[in-house]
Amino acid sequence: MKLNKEQAKHLADTARIVAVAQFAAFGYTATVNQQYLIAVISSLWFFAAEWLAVMLLEGE
Repeated sequence: MKLNKEQAKHLADTARIVAVAQFAAFGYTATVNQQYLIAVISSLWFFAAEWLAVMLLEGE
């Protein structure tokens, strides 16, 4: 799928928003409740979504 510059920026911003929201909801909550496995998994999802955002912007 070929995206134009504005579509890529919008999709990258959306991926970043989702990454931060899931990390805040799951990562922080898991850390507070000392559920470190969930916190690590949440961190991995955060980095995956950020990587996706970067790949979308590089593909412009």
